[in-house]
Amino acid sequence: MANNHLGALDERRRDNAHRGMKLLQMWVPDTHSRKFVKEAERQLAQLRNDPQEKEVLQFIGEVADFSGWQP
Repeated sequence: MANNHLGALDERRRDNAHRGMKLLQMWVPDTHSRKFVKEAERQLAQLRNDPQEKEVLQFIGEVADFSGWQP
């Protein structure tokens, strides 16, 4: 069963490469790790009452185009 899966995966990769696609793999931060969460909380605490941060967020809200965006 595993061989069939690997064969299908190889075939898919070849097909994608034939269509001009390139496989891209990259490491990204693990947003569920304690270290990441602690660092995010630390940075947020620094920005929480920063007047420049409030000014920047206000500016972004004024100039950003959110049309068509859905959460």
